[in-house]
Amino acid sequence: MKIALVVWALLFVVVETVANRLAEAGWHPLNAMDLVGGTVDALPLFAVLLGILLGAGALARAWRRSARAWEREQRDLRTAAREDQELLTVRAWRGDPLPLPAGSRRDVPLS
Repeated sequence: MKIALVVWALLFVVVETVANRLAEAGWHPLNAMDLVGGTVDALPLFAVLLGILLGAGALARAWRRSARAWEREQRDLRTAAREDQELLTVRAWRGDPLPLPAGSRRDVPLS
């Protein structure tokens, strides 16, 4: 869809350039050289715009490829860092937990 839109816009620019050249020459004494002259005037613009679009597309693809590679590298580094971590054994500084005191019989409600 995008390519078709760009081609349509470039074709429109070429037709407008040819029409401008024809308007300068006047519509009545129209000959083949006027048509060729308008087309030739439009071709450098067409070539420059096409070059800019192709260059921008290539740059975008290269940037996307490099961004994906960087993300992959960061993911691999995070995975490697997790794998390299050693498990630490921590000993409690206190002894065994104290037993809970037993409650007296009068604390327990009778039902």
